Amino acid sequence: MRMTTPTRLIFSLFLSALLMACGQKSVKMYPGGELGPESVATIKTSGGLRAIVPNAAEVLVTAINGKPTRFQQTTGEHAFSVLPADYEMHLNLSRKVNTVIAGNAVAKEYSEKKVVKFKALPGKVYKIYGSLYPQDAFPWYAWVEDTSNGFVVAGKKPAKK
Repeated sequence: MRMTTPTRLIFSLFLSALLMACGQKSVKMYPGGELGPESVATIKTSGGLRAIVPNAAEVLVTAINGKPTRFQQTTGEHAFSVLPADYEMHLNLSRKVNTVIAGNAVAKEYSEKKVVKFKALPGKVYKIYGSLYPQDAFPWYAWVEDTSNGFVVAGKKPAKK
């Protein structure tokens, strides 16, 4: 079936609107008017990147410098726009672990509160990760990476692959 020009235009507009609605908008965490991306830092959570980060935990930012965020549960990646400054991020990390006990699969969810501190620079994008290694007596890790170069700017990234 061949689409006419008006049908193609309507379809393109609909698809653009759908993609924009699905796109992630950063939550503004500073006072005053909206600033451009070169003037603010963007901080993203990793969600649960199990395919990329071994033993990935869900990451939820509950407060930034003492100011609560609007998120109550982890539903994927979230992003925040902040002014350049020093930040203290309060995190909730959680991870479901499946184990086999007497031949039956048992799922248990573990959670941990962590705090990471770092200096956000203008125009930078940072990503917060978390992981739990149940096979090693359950150590939790939380760290922040600069997405432009992968450098860890806060916390501790596990050495395990």
